[in-house]
Amino acid sequence: ARARDMSAQALMASSSPGDGARPKREASGPARDGSDMLVRAPTRLSTGYGRRFRRCNAVTRVIIFGCLGMALFGYDTGIVSGAMVLVRQDIKLDTDQTEFVVSITMMMAAMSTVLGIPANSLIGRKPVVMVSAVLYVIGSAIIAFANDYITLLVGRSLLGIAIGFASGTVPMYSAELSPPSMRGMVVTLNDLNIVFGQLAAALVNVTFQHYEGGWRISMGLAAFPAFLLFAGFMFLPESPRWLAMKGRLVDAEAVLQLIHDKQDVSEPLAEIVAAVKAEEEEGDGNASFGAIVQRGAKKLRSIWRHKQVRRAAILGIGLTAINQFSGINTVMYYSTTILMEAGFSRESAIWLAAMCCAAQLVGVIISVTSMDTIGRRATALRSCAGMVITLCLFATSFWCEGRTWDMVKVAALGLYLVAFGSGLSGVPWVLNAEIYPLRLRSAAVGQATFLNWCFNYVIGRYFLSVCEAVGTGGAFAMFAAVGVVGGIWMYFMLPETMGLELEDIKHLFSDPYPKAWWRGYNPSHDRERCKDGDDSTTEGNDASEDSDASDSEERT
Repeated sequence: ARARDMSAQALMASSSPGDGARPKREASGPARDGSDMLVRAPTRLSTGYGRRFRRCNAVTRVIIFGCLGMALFGYDTGIVSGAMVLVRQDIKLDTDQTEFVVSITMMMAAMSTVLGIPANSLIGRKPVVMVSAVLYVIGSAIIAFANDYITLLVGRSLLGIAIGFASGTVPMYSAELSPPSMRGMVVTLNDLNIVFGQLAAALVNVTFQHYEGGWRISMGLAAFPAFLLFAGFMFLPESPRWLAMKGRLVDAEAVLQLIHDKQDVSEPLAEIVAAVKAEEEEGDGNASFGAIVQRGAKKLRSIWRHKQVRRAAILGIGLTAINQFSGINTVMYYSTTILMEAGFSRESAIWLAAMCCAAQLVGVIISVTSMDTIGRRATALRSCAGMVITLCLFATSFWCEGRTWDMVKVAALGLYLVAFGSGLSGVPWVLNAEIYPLRLRSAAVGQATFLNWCFNYVIGRYFLSVCEAVGTGGAFAMFAAVGVVGGIWMYFMLPETMGLELEDIKHLFSDPYPKAWWRGYNPSHDRERCKDGDDSTTEGNDASEDSDASDSEERT
């Protein structure tokens, strides 16, 4: 309440003529578009803006703290690799317990990703991220003081809930508070900072590996950036789109003025209002928790009823499956264990794990430069080919003996991470953000994210058991086989979306499907097909399917 009372004064101070801003305008009046759906509220932002942040651009703050949220996600992923070796020795965990301590985080993240969807609509993006930060602090503290298996599970479960909330909310929040010209960069930075977090975790493991109980320090340190995340979000605005959904147009306009650094934001505000009105007409605006869940379930059914959207959903889910079952997170979670089994000492294995994180960072930087130059399709296929070659080499090195093959293990592992990071790390997320129609995009992306966490859980839960059954070399040979099958599938099914408008991408999934992209493939073919697509045929097919779905619902 005190923050709300101070917010108007803070807004006036930040809009003083000396800062190049405009004088304060009236806070009440009819909505800009003349509708009575959204009512202007008194000029109050959800939080005040501290004077020390006045010189810092609003978008810069969003980027900084958004990146911090994703870096926390990466830190938790990376810290497990080196710390679990020490945890197993300290708390005496067997293989099954170790797998469950690692994988329960992914299981809880999958559940909280689903819960985060209605929570983002009901209470806003900011509160969800701040709750995530609090859970990070509590979970990290519990793990730092854990002395038994059950306490470790409780702490890791809380971290999983925090990761699910953050990974589902921070990218959306960052995108909604970024100007269109910066949106691609901001989304790419999220992926980049996950890898930065993993690298930071590896370096922390190296630093504290010789301390008694050093794993407690390594895992507990996540509480510090989580506290910074909570404190930073206190000084960030709420998403203008959520404010518009709640009828707070004046607040939304004030946030847009901060983002765009100009007084006249009528055009972006009108676009947001139009989108909110469309959702209101579909019943997706202000609603109860139960209503939001019911409408989400209805949208999921629509995804699988409509032929074109179903094809896009299969492509999106298939890409996330290749992303996970190619073995990347086994390396992230168990790289130290793998290298120790290969004959390296614990100290050397922890150092090499840090170098592997740096290798993946190099790969992600390559993907940032190639995604919008050679295209998504070429980036993914190149990445998959390199990944299969290095996985085969890595698997072979476990079946051969000698110091030379030990060096081959290290080189193959590093090159595998470069290959994966250069394409398959980011392409599934870029494609999933592009290929779905607007009205079903949030549900379809949420579905792909949930299944990604489920795949992640399976990998983390059973990898060590698979290694005991078929050997480490056999396990990575299986990952190479997944890469071969996935590469062939992508070759025939993956279209190029680079340079296409989001509204045109739907034509890629119209009949005939799949199109012969592999015969003298040229990305311009897709662009021409999209621009000259037979809209009447597409709309007719959709209308027919909508009618069939409606008849089915009435019969039910």
